[in-house]
Amino acid sequence: MDDGTFADVKALLATRQRREKAAQLRAWREEMAQTPRSWTPTIKGGYIVHIELQPHWWLREGVTLIECQHIDSQVNLMDGKKGPVMDSHLPYPVFLAAAESFLKGMYLCRFPECRRIAFHGYIRPKRREHHLGKLKTFGHNLPKLIRALRRVKAYRTDTECSQFLAILEGVTRRYYYPLRDADENHGWATARYPKRFYNEETKDGRAEGLRTFPQHENVAALFKEMERYLDKKWSLRDRLRRML
Repeated sequence: MDDGTFADVKALLATRQRREKAAQLRAWREEMAQTPRSWTPTIKGGYIVHIELQPHWWLREGVTLIECQHIDSQVNLMDGKKGPVMDSHLPYPVFLAAAESFLKGMYLCRFPECRRIAFHGYIRPKRREHHLGKLKTFGHNLPKLIRALRRVKAYRTDTECSQFLAILEGVTRRYYYPLRDADENHGWATARYPKRFYNEETKDGRAEGLRTFPQHENVAALFKEMERYLDKKWSLRDRLRRML
């Protein structure tokens, strides 16, 4: 097969693949559009849904979100395909949600009854509401969560945890702190919304390009290392495995 024939076959296969993907997309859209307006998820087995209190799942959720990087540039390989990531960052709302989940997981670690919950574990409704009420007092405010964790002796006297909280607060304040004046009334809750920058004197407006973010690789490593450390410190996964 000469180069010309090979190129023709490659182009034909690429065209066929695009058509198949387009057909799959149309079918999916039609299926979604036909969903009854009365449709809602059904919880089977007589269960009700409440907030998870096993801290491991909060920590894992935080790390999962931390891994949702926005890729800014990649290595271009010889065949035109994309290679390893060269530069990436965490968008504003992703970092806030990830850090909040992770820190609340750290907070739940301090309660033995939360750490002891097995896969099929049960906590009485009043205790669930008690812990949920504690979490609600923090809202979405990351520095407030960090201050609360620093008051916990198990973290205050632990060098690794203290260092993690110091670095995380530095990252939060330098890169992800709510910007005034748009957030002054609601603070951290609305800090996740897109922002536009206005100069009232020059009557000029700028999009979010004025923002800078830390390298995703550094932030992700920070959270992953602390998840492993907390897992060992509190025997979270090991405890779950023994209770299965």
